[in-house]
Amino acid sequence: MKSKIIMTSMVGLAFAMPAFAAPSNSSNTFPSNGQMQEDTKYIGQATQANLHSYEGPVTATANYTDTPYTVTAGNYLPMSSETVAQCTSGNYCPGINGTVNYSTSANQGLTACPNGYPNSLAGATSDTECYTACTVANAGIANASAVSGNDYYGTGTDTCYPTECVAGWHLNPGAPDLTTIIGESASTGYGYQNNSATAPDGENQNTYGITQNNEFVVDYGNKGKIHGYARCSTRSATDPWVGPDEYELQSDNITSTLPDSTGQYCYCQLDGYTPNGQSMQSVSAPWVFEVDLGSLSLDCASNCARNCASDLRSNFTFRTAVFNAVAAAGAPSCDANVISITWDGADAADVAANDAGQCTYGGDINTPKKAVHVPGKTFVGWTFDTPSGN
Repeated sequence: MKSKIIMTSMVGLAFAMPAFAAPSNSSNTFPSNGQMQEDTKYIGQATQANLHSYEGPVTATANYTDTPYTVTAGNYLPMSSETVAQCTSGNYCPGINGTVNYSTSANQGLTACPNGYPNSLAGATSDTECYTACTVANAGIANASAVSGNDYYGTGTDTCYPTECVAGWHLNPGAPDLTTIIGESASTGYGYQNNSATAPDGENQNTYGITQNNEFVVDYGNKGKIHGYARCSTRSATDPWVGPDEYELQSDNITSTLPDSTGQYCYCQLDGYTPNGQSMQSVSAPWVFEVDLGSLSLDCASNCARNCASDLRSNFTFRTAVFNAVAAAGAPSCDANVISITWDGADAADVAANDAGQCTYGGDINTPKKAVHVPGKTFVGWTFDTPSGN
């Protein structure tokens, strides 16, 4: 019985022995530098020359070299990390010349933004991308009482703009970036009213509240509407149409003023933008030449508003030229109030003669050329009334 038990145990031991796999790689030579690679069988190389021993035991020491990491601008190598990462907000990362090694004690290539300018967007590459919120003190905007935007460190480009102005000054909202806001969005409709010699004609006047000759509106759906006017003039300009549907702005195609409102040359000007569901914002923009409509000014008057609206609706190259003209009109600012003046005891002609009908806050006051003579009275001067309650 014992022999049977022993044999059974031996069979059990045989099945318990682990299976050994051969390395995936093999070599008939030993490395000249002695550095054996992972998962390799060195065939017939267990010699004293390689083991440095006839009997053993022996120890095989693992050898390592530093891994070089390349850190480009906008990135850094975090502490205790083997992966380069994007620069974090509140810091800037100019990049590192050459390579760096793994570190357990420092973030490499990451620099905190300067004192007073604690903010930056992820991926910042320079300290000029660090910023703080604009204040009235650091914005340096004349006559502003409240501001918004960011003040950037050093030579960074500030984005400060006024949101409120001191008394006597009003906020000019500046020019919206219509190229970005509207871009190539398709128009959902338009309206216009030409200055026809027979009677005003057009399309969709009631839909868009158009009441004046040469007025137009182009609707871009949820991107908003633009409002403007057309004008025919004798001021000629270089033909900007370089192809059937390709408008290329020429140096004389933009003007701030037109000498008249008759002629064969059709111009378009935007004066308002209405965000979807909001009130119209006034914009200031120059006149942009659209087309020469022939030798008869009558042809221009009958077609100019339609042409402006149609091309702003469907021709992207013309639309871009007009929108860029709006953007060039400037950033928000605090502009002096223009105050109208009613002169008691002065004829309208004498007020107009000296341009005395209004003044700009903080500027000059022109008085009328003369006061009306009142029999038995000697004029001694005008005084401004004090509003009640002041």
